[in-house]
Amino acid sequence: MSSEKELMLRGEPYLTNDPELLLDRRNCRLVCERFNAMSFGETAARRAILKELLGEIGEDAEVMAPFQCDYGYHISVGARTFINYGAVILDGAAVTIGSDVQIGPSVKLLTPNHPLDHDARRRGVEMVSPLTIGDGAWLATGVIRLPGCDHRRQHRGRRGERRHQKPAGAAPVLREPVPGDPRDLTV
Repeated sequence: MSSEKELMLRGEPYLTNDPELLLDRRNCRLVCERFNAMSFGETAARRAILKELLGEIGEDAEVMAPFQCDYGYHISVGARTFINYGAVILDGAAVTIGSDVQIGPSVKLLTPNHPLDHDARRRGVEMVSPLTIGDGAWLATGVIRLPGCDHRRQHRGRRGERRHQKPAGAAPVLREPVPGDPRDLTV
């Protein structure tokens, strides 16, 4: 029989009120509190806390406080990525943030979803889907990424150079991949 954590890791419905998951979220919250209370001037200490908190953090990546997440160990942040103030990452599933990504203030990256059946919701059933933000993406202020929505389509620039992303404008709710010409802001 699978534990609730194993179900979560496989992307199957699981109970969020499971003692092991509650403990993981509590421990993560305590590490987030330490990070958010740390002086900005204590660069090495802030970096050490991020290494403890996150599954991976790339070279020269920066995360501004306040920062919140559920588990932390599902989050991978690429090199030279900047995550601005007020980011919330609900990481029941893998959240992969590529290199050279710019994430604006108050961005929310969400992997959980809840069943439509009210009895299942009351029992604490949840499902999660991974989320990927590709290299070079820019998510402006207030963007909300919903479960399973990747932002990583590659395209060629006007001179034939390979580009990974187009920006997502301020405060849209993105429920599916962004369509259209990658050179245009279509959000």
